[in-house]
Amino acid sequence: MPFVNIRTSAQLDASGVKAVTDAAHNAIRDVLNKPDQYIAVDVTVSPNLQFGGTKAPAAMISVHSIGYGANAKANKEALLKALGAAMKAAGNVPSDRLFVSFEDVHKDFWGFNGQLFSTIFG
Repeated sequence: MPFVNIRTSAQLDASGVKAVTDAAHNAIRDVLNKPDQYIAVDVTVSPNLQFGGTKAPAAMISVHSIGYGANAKANKEALLKALGAAMKAAGNVPSDRLFVSFEDVHKDFWGFNGQLFSTIFG
């Protein structure tokens, strides 16, 4: 149910993409306690991404999830730190060239395996 969509101008090779993908997956699992089988992550290297008027390493990350837990603000801040650390380590993206947006998707607006999550989880 959570989906993390990462677009970056950083020159990530296959191992860098894997490192960022794994870090995002693990952060969602560990911070939000979401089951592995429902977590989706996509990393797109986008050399044309411009941030602040330059094409220096930057990233735009969107996190879509059905809820962020009882401590939503703290959980989002923990995700911000984990995603920022992953982008810094793999792509040398500084925190001031990284935007992360969070969307809380109602379970009536997310489907899986032919059913809405509101049907699956009530």
